[in-house]
Amino acid sequence: MPSSNRGNDLIFDILFGRSEATFPRSFREKNTPSEVMFVSTDGLVAIEEILRTALVLHQGVSALARQRALITRLLHDSKNLPEDLRRALQKDADASGKQEANAKSIVAQGFAPLNSMTLVNLCAAIEVSAENTIIAALRFTPGIVRTLTELGVTKLVDTGTSELTYSDALATFNRLKDWARNSSKHAPDGVLKMLRAVGLSINVSDSVKADIREMIYVRNCILHRRQRADGRAAVNAARLELEDGKLFSVSLEQMRRYSNAAMAFTTALATAANPLAAKSSKAQS
Repeated sequence: MPSSNRGNDLIFDILFGRSEATFPRSFREKNTPSEVMFVSTDGLVAIEEILRTALVLHQGVSALARQRALITRLLHDSKNLPEDLRRALQKDADASGKQEANAKSIVAQGFAPLNSMTLVNLCAAIEVSAENTIIAALRFTPGIVRTLTELGVTKLVDTGTSELTYSDALATFNRLKDWARNSSKHAPDGVLKMLRAVGLSINVSDSVKADIREMIYVRNCILHRRQRADGRAAVNAARLELEDGKLFSVSLEQMRRYSNAAMAFTTALATAANPLAAKSSKAQS
């Protein structure tokens, strides 16, 4: 797994989108043999950061839920503490007391509020990584407009240049998205079809696809329906047995499945975009 030293800048970037899907050519030539490969790894890096941050938040909330009680007991039982240390501990106890009830509530809910936040971020990382990879492939794949036209993608403009500009690639991406949507009823089938169209066939299991479909549905309910299920739950999240119109929470078991699926998808994406790894994979099959 690639490591990241870009910290919070990457998370801001992955969640709010980039105006440009690429880095300057001089940077690309110095750091990677493939622009598409470079962009495709962003999802892995982002998910690593998201899950690391989620772990810190879980542990922090757990500590906050019991911190005041532990400090109060320490102050009561330890008679010989230096006065400056006693004052510092008392200050921490007073501060933690203001959020103790909230922390205890989150723990009692199985960390459901934190799980929901993490889920939204994971979905953003998957979607933006896939979109940026497709746009990069559109920009730097010779003859891509002709290839897409032969597949049936309509209303494309062939500029006759070897590389599309970002604006041209974005317009082509939107036409490609419409084409894939017409024949793909469920996530992530549409994006998989788009990836295949630009020459990136990724291998993900049916269980991974089912988990991604479920997490995208749950994300949409969180953001658009105040975390209430609708009539599509039976199709997109059958195993959760959600009731139409009823509130639901995101469990730690769900997050385990969703995190594994997010890692599996972005790993497959990065592998497909890596010329050496893709060649090795084909040789083994």
